[in-house]
Amino acid sequence: MRDVLQTEELEIPSGVEVSVKSRLITVTGPRGTLSKNVRHVNMDIRLVKGKSNRVTLAVWQGGRKHVACLRTIKSLINNMITGVTKGFQYKMRAVYAHFPINCIMQEGGTKVEIRNFLGEKTVRHVDMLPGVVVSESSAQKDELILEGNDIDMVSQSAASIHGSCLVRNKDIRKFLDGIYVSGKGTVVHPAAPASTTTSSSSTPTSATPPPPPPHPLVPPPPAKYTGRIPNTPLFASLISFLLGALFALGCLFFISPSSPSSPTINHNPFLGLPLPPHLNLSVSVSRPSFLTPHLAFFAAAWAFFHWAEYAVTAGWNLEKCSVDSFLLENGSLYHIAHGTAVAEYVLTLYWRPDLKTWPYVSFVGILLVLTGQLLRSSAMIHASTNFSHAVAFKKRPSHVLVTSGIYAYLRHPSYAGFFWWALGTQLVLQNPISFVTYAVILWRFFYYRTRAEERALVVFFGEQYVQYRKRVGTMIPFVP
Repeated sequence: MRDVLQTEELEIPSGVEVSVKSRLITVTGPRGTLSKNVRHVNMDIRLVKGKSNRVTLAVWQGGRKHVACLRTIKSLINNMITGVTKGFQYKMRAVYAHFPINCIMQEGGTKVEIRNFLGEKTVRHVDMLPGVVVSESSAQKDELILEGNDIDMVSQSAASIHGSCLVRNKDIRKFLDGIYVSGKGTVVHPAAPASTTTSSSSTPTSATPPPPPPHPLVPPPPAKYTGRIPNTPLFASLISFLLGALFALGCLFFISPSSPSSPTINHNPFLGLPLPPHLNLSVSVSRPSFLTPHLAFFAAAWAFFHWAEYAVTAGWNLEKCSVDSFLLENGSLYHIAHGTAVAEYVLTLYWRPDLKTWPYVSFVGILLVLTGQLLRSSAMIHASTNFSHAVAFKKRPSHVLVTSGIYAYLRHPSYAGFFWWALGTQLVLQNPISFVTYAVILWRFFYYRTRAEERALVVFFGEQYVQYRKRVGTMIPFVP
């Protein structure tokens, strides 16, 4: 059945001009001009001018599908009007489990470079369609913002970004790594309704009550906070207390004698080296047989390292300080590595205690741990606000190249510090397997991390960093 005539009307807001010529629709507004060619649709499109300008669409003797095109073309024109007055905005979030997805804006926001997807070294490049600009959100971590006047171009650009990280043959309910659209809206948000006043009072009242003031002891988490531990002063103080208690116990058991029956001896049982009488470091403390001074020093070094990460950040880089700064959520592999080292030590101590009788190896390990901790903390203190636990792919206005102090001798002192600190802990425990495993994994990690970071630094500082890189080394073996 065919209808004799079906029509639709669309009112044109003030400040917008619409022209129709042979079904070529052009809309001009404050944000620019858009044109659409709909000559493939057999439809009468006219511009009616009067007190309120409007566009009329008519279909004569049209079938069901032909009549449905009326609403499609009407929506198309309405989207064009919205685009030239408010613009369209899509928000996309990078979702990952273990490998952080790094998105770098290039060429003024007309291209996106996607790195480290699933840990791959392949770099994905996505070009934005004409009229679309992509930027990094300043309010939310791992969020991209696409803006443009043409909704087709904006949505297709978002689809291209999503498609570049699409993994085939994976159940999306279990495998979620990718970049997804998280929000849709307009660039110019509608104004909030004005408040009203009553005749009996001059005090303005609004339809919704104002939000309650924030609790003075619970500040809101920073924009870059991503951890699962609540970012409050209570949890920060609790973690500091627990780490301090572990450090104190480790130091106590480290200087205590191996046997509770020997309350005082003139040598440190950990090193097995004689000490002068006036340097009696032993105290009488009962402890389990497996809790040797080796393991006690490891626990104390581990606790002090994580406490120092937060303390130095709070003292010299406060704007980036959160409970994330403790680095207690470094990923499951980080804790598995430490757990494996402790397991190797305890099992070897039980089955082959003769392999744990090399005091000079542990002595070298202590020196490496202390040196590594000093390098790490000194690098964070000297870099101050220029230091970040995550690689920065976007230069901040306050970001400067630090080449003085410890950075005059080492190019990546914080990386070198952690590298030698970690290897030192395994020498302290006299773990040959964990020592070799740590060396291989850490070398590979820092080799590729420094390469990615230095590519960004060359973009940030150009020839200045190139000359600095030629002049200063890293103190990490085979990492130029």
